[in-house]
Amino acid sequence: MRLCVVEGGAVLHGRDRPTGRASAPHFEPIVFGRGRRMNWLPKLVGGRPADDAEVRLIAHLAVDWLESTGVEPEAGRDGHSAFSGLVHDVFGWIGRSKKATFSLRTYWAMVPDRAGTHPAADQTAGN
Repeated sequence: MRLCVVEGGAVLHGRDRPTGRASAPHFEPIVFGRGRRMNWLPKLVGGRPADDAEVRLIAHLAVDWLESTGVEPEAGRDGHSAFSGLVHDVFGWIGRSKKATFSLRTYWAMVPDRAGTHPAADQTAGN
């Protein structure tokens, strides 16, 4: 699959090692217009993959919360607010209580900032 989406690449010099020797030069592919260690291209995002199933569960809980209470859930991840407490309880029921805080952090990072989207804010913005 990786070879199917490669759009080119570059041979990069090896990195300097603590011993004074550099590692061997290697080919680094450009995939979807991005590549690693190529300053002239946007960088590839690395890191731990998101737990999509847990974040989706929180998103569904947030929609259910809004529909049942008529109030948007409060941002928080520690379990002290009502919504985050519900998420912690649900994650405990399904045996994933250790993932609740991290999944809430990921969820709230993905939710667009709602500042200025309240109808009262729209009325004051026109003044």
